[in-house]
Formats: sequence, structure tokens, C-alpha cells
Amino acid sequence: MVAMSSYDQVNYGREYIYPMMALLYGLYYVPEENHYIKRDTVVKPETGAKIPIGIFNSDKYSNISAIIYSCTTTLGKLTSLALSSGKSSTNIVYNLRRDYEDNDIPYKLQVVNKEVPELLTDGLFIFHNPYAKNKLDIACFEDTNITQYFIENGEIKFTSNTYPIVTRLNIPRLLQPGFEMLIQEYLRQYNNVSPNDFYNISNPQKGKINFDIMCRVCFFVKVSGRNQPVIFYYERPQFIPDDVLTREALENFADMRDNKIENI
Repeated sequence: MVAMSSYDQVNYGREYIYPMMALLYGLYYVPEENHYIKRDTVVKPETGAKIPIGIFNSDKYSNISAIIYSCTTTLGKLTSLALSSGKSSTNIVYNLRRDYEDNDIPYKLQVVNKEVPELLTDGLFIFHNPYAKNKLDIACFEDTNITQYFIENGEIKFTSNTYPIVTRLNIPRLLQPGFEMLIQEYLRQYNNVSPNDFYNISNPQKGKINFDIMCRVCFFVKVSGRNQPVIFYYERPQFIPDDVLTREALENFADMRDNKIENI
């Protein structure tokens, strides 16, 4: 059994299972189409060399029973385990998890704490080799939060006791207000939901803001078919200049100009 991680990549921690599905089973994920295609090779950009993938599709590597893999074994994992045990921290941890039973909002956001913990085995994956001489028993890890992938009747199957972790964000709590809007927007993009459907805010809710340190940024959006504007809002630190807030807002919500939105 071989243990692997992804620290050779500069932006490690966001690959999820996609590299391993390609390497081991020849299932190459196409994000623009949100599905896998079968491939035997990939081309190395620097040299044009063809690299074989799908190495578990034959008995060539039958001496390997399985691969255990994670792309989220980072410093954030340590913070998450500390928060999960009830310890205090100056940081806050967000986990993005994948719910394969929900087709509408498959990606769920978890804010880690003692009541909603992350376990040691969360974020781990085991990929079984169907041609292994000595197969690893799936039951060995069935009482953990490890997600296991295997071949059954020619199809990829998986088993898990929880929603697997896709990626993690570990930031100082002082920066949390400035990240909240970005986190929600990225969550919307992961779930491929239109801004109008995702935010679904007709009127701003009442709330208390300490204007000595914070400000509220509001968007008035004209949606086709509606007489009244839809209002989106979020909070940012007060010390940020208005021109920076305006530029940031327009950049973050540039993709809101879909077929339903006429003006911002």
C-alpha cells in the first residue's frame, strides 16, 4: 500500500480526487463539462511526451494493493483537529465537502468546531487496485471517515461514512469578515448556481454593524421580470478606501451579468 500526497504542486490542497482518478483508472475529469472521459495517456506540456495513465486498468501493478491519498494534509489540518477537540485558536477553518446524493447543491460548507468536528481520517482516500495479487479488504477502514474507491462489475464505486473533503481554508479570525463574501461566492461557483438563485435576497435584513470598524457594501441589481431591485450586501473593514471597495466589488461580481441580470 502506497501513501501519497501532492506537495510537489505549488497550489497543493485543491486537487481533490481528480489526479488519482486519472492516474489510476484513466478517468480524466473535464471541469467545463463536469464529467469524466476515458483516456490512456496525457501529454506533458514542456516536452510533448505522452504519459500513460489508468495504471490500475491492467495487472502491471498487481504488487500494489491500494493507494492512500490526501491533498488536505496541511497545517490547516492541525488547526482543524484542535478546533474539533474544543481547543481555542486565533484561526477559523472552513471545509468544502461534496454531497453526492444532492444534485442541486452538492458542495457543502463546514465551519469546523467541537459540535461540527473534522476527524483525523477526514480528507483521506483509498483507491483499490482491482488487479492486486493481495487485495486490501474494504472492511478494514469501514469504521473511519476515509472515502474508498473500488471497481465493482466494471464500474467505479465508492463508500464513505461522511461527505469527503474537497478543499480547506484556514485563515485568521481577524480576516473572517473580509473573506465571508468571497467564500459564499466561491461556494456559488462550485455549485454552478446563478447569483439570483443562490443569494435569493429581496430586501436586506436588519443587523447591527459597528461602523467604527466595519462598513456594508450593497448591490442594487435589476433582474429581468422584476420591478423591484434585488439587493445583495456584505461587510468589509471600514479602513478600506471607497475606490478600492468599488473596484473589488465590480471584480467579484463581474460574472453576475448573466441572462437574468440587466444592470448592477
